[in-house]
This record gives sequence, C-alpha cells and structure tokens, in this order.
Amino acid sequence: MITRSESNPRKLFGVHQNYGPIRDAVKEGYYQMNLKARLEGGDIICWERDIDIGDRYLCVMGDGSVDYVSLADWKKALGKP
Repeated sequence: MITRSESNPRKLFGVHQNYGPIRDAVKEGYYQMNLKARLEGGDIICWERDIDIGDRYLCVMGDGSVDYVSLADWKKALGKP
C-alpha cells in the first residue's frame, strides 16, 4: 500500500535529489529557459546566461543538439529586438 507521503512522485522517485545542481543553476539564472519552445527542430530550449566564445550563446535546441548560436540568430530565434 502506498502511503500519502509516497503518493507524491517527486518524493517517491527522489527527483528533488537527482536534479539538484541543474535545478539550482536554473533557479540562480545561470541557465535560461524558453518555455514556449517546441521540442523539435531548431527552436532554442535553453541557453547559458553569459555570452561565450565569439559573442555566441551555448544553446540546447529542440532536436536535442547543443550548439553555439550568434547573438543575432539568438535574438531572431527568441523574437527579441
């Protein structure tokens, strides 16, 4: 029988423990997330807050790839002026 405390999937599977460092980095703003992104194709799902090599952001794309995106392409993909 599952008790009330075990009925919460986060507690049952220990999600709060497994993703601690990544969750903390998102919470602190180091990783930024695009909650409107489609999980397919070239949509940008997530990126590092700080611009990296050669004025590029390190981004995770909807198709699962990770790539550096220029500032201009990053702005265009996220609809920023």
